[in-house]
Amino acid sequence: MAEAPPRLTVVLPTRNEAAGIVLVIKRVEESLCRVGIDAEIVVVDDSDDGTADVVRQERFDLPVTVIHREKDARDGLAGAAIRAFGESRGRFVSLLDADLQHPPELLPKLLEAAEQGADVVVASRFCAGGSAAGLSGPMRLLISQASRLTAKAVFLRRLKGVSDPLSGFFLFDRDVVEGVGLQPAGFKILLEILIRGRWRSSRDIPYRFAPRASGSSKASLRQGVEFLKQLQLLRMSANRSDSATSAKAGVSHR
Repeated sequence: MAEAPPRLTVVLPTRNEAAGIVLVIKRVEESLCRVGIDAEIVVVDDSDDGTADVVRQERFDLPVTVIHREKDARDGLAGAAIRAFGESRGRFVSLLDADLQHPPELLPKLLEAAEQGADVVVASRFCAGGSAAGLSGPMRLLISQASRLTAKAVFLRRLKGVSDPLSGFFLFDRDVVEGVGLQPAGFKILLEILIRGRWRSSRDIPYRFAPRASGSSKASLRQGVEFLKQLQLLRMSANRSDSATSAKAGVSHR
């Protein structure tokens, strides 16, 4: 008899997080096990500092799968996340960073919202009760706000009601992406899911974005350029989808 899938898969993308990854996994375990949530953890690792080996050598209470990708993988965080989604077994899938800027203790609350009917649950820095104070300096906060507002302006209807569409901490029903051709361009995987995925309802859960516990930020000018490219690709895809829907409905635009 096949083993029953867990309720939740927690995805941890890592890049040179050897110093803190065990603590992150322990906190994920504690947050889920104390309330009896059946879960698995998938670590998808793009490191060259031995992060994957550190995880493999440790013993954990929950099942932990480690996927180590070669260092020349060019699809970044989005590609790593999509690879992990393919390896996941849970009805619900969550992703959070491995630097403790995202509090693992919020996972049960995200799962509760999903089990109450939300297709996508976003841990938000920008709704009432949330905070982006952990961003490293006013310039990064300004860039984050500008990027968020740009995305919401480009996809005005699709992202209505989603206060933090660029969040790196979220949870979704796997049906949202099942059979969907996610394209790992850029590093804002939630935006990819929100635009390409099949979902009807979302919910924001506020959280306080914390300073990094270890390692260094992966933000860079190149990632900013990739974000703009990602917006363009998603916009083109959305336009094609809208055109196809209008054609099927016999609608003409003049």
